[in-house]
Amino acid sequence: MWTSIPTYTFLFITFLLLVFLFCGKCFASNPRFSSPEGAPFCLLSCDDKKDDNKDLFLFLLNSLGSSNTTTTTTATSCKDAAFCKTFIATNNGAGYNGNLGGIAGADAKCTAAKPSTLTGTYKALIVDQQTRYVVSAGDGSPDRKDWVLYPSKQYRRSDGTTITFTTNTNSMVTANLQNGIDSGAQKFFWTGLSHPDDPGFFLWEGGRTCNQWGDANPGATGAAGNTTAVAPHITPAAMGNPGGAFTVDTWTCDQNKNLLCVEQ
Repeated sequence: MWTSIPTYTFLFITFLLLVFLFCGKCFASNPRFSSPEGAPFCLLSCDDKKDDNKDLFLFLLNSLGSSNTTTTTTATSCKDAAFCKTFIATNNGAGYNGNLGGIAGADAKCTAAKPSTLTGTYKALIVDQQTRYVVSAGDGSPDRKDWVLYPSKQYRRSDGTTITFTTNTNSMVTANLQNGIDSGAQKFFWTGLSHPDDPGFFLWEGGRTCNQWGDANPGATGAAGNTTAVAPHITPAAMGNPGGAFTVDTWTCDQNKNLLCVEQ
């Protein structure tokens, strides 16, 4: 097992090694310098080697200092910031079928698709009612697990300027959006979120989830939101409505949709 050595101890030991390296001949030829105590005198007395090795000696000392300077990158969080950002992961325009590899797979896709201009960690706004959810399936009451939205938080597009929505105290969106979630043509993104008008489900319950996001068969269904709607929840598009920003459009799981990735 490795034991951590304090930096100052490491530097001192390395310095002594450098002394012996560049003054080896002095130690060998002059008994006065044959002990560590004589090392400083050796450095001053090795005139025949000092000029030849000065630049290399300084280079090694500088490299030693640089090697002990570490830069630690810490992922930032928007939890205490004025707002968080979102972006749409499109898989280079191809989208993703319902077999996302579960919640973890969806999050990994957000990580892989994150633009280089964004910092921090992003997760998929998607539920499976097992490992990630925001309400109880029993009575629809607030009950968060690994949820990706913060309570009472403003969210913006990836440009950091365009405000899209603000969550309520239960980390859901119930008020109309200020702008669509993303610019450009309408894009649909998997969510799994339900609406009370979707029979048998509560608002934002994980209902149609392509079998916990592991199924790409046409016999399974998944709920999706879209990027242009400003009403957060509208009755299913199949009932003659365009669907809300978060609920509820239902698609078969063999179809390819996008992911809404949210800063953490």
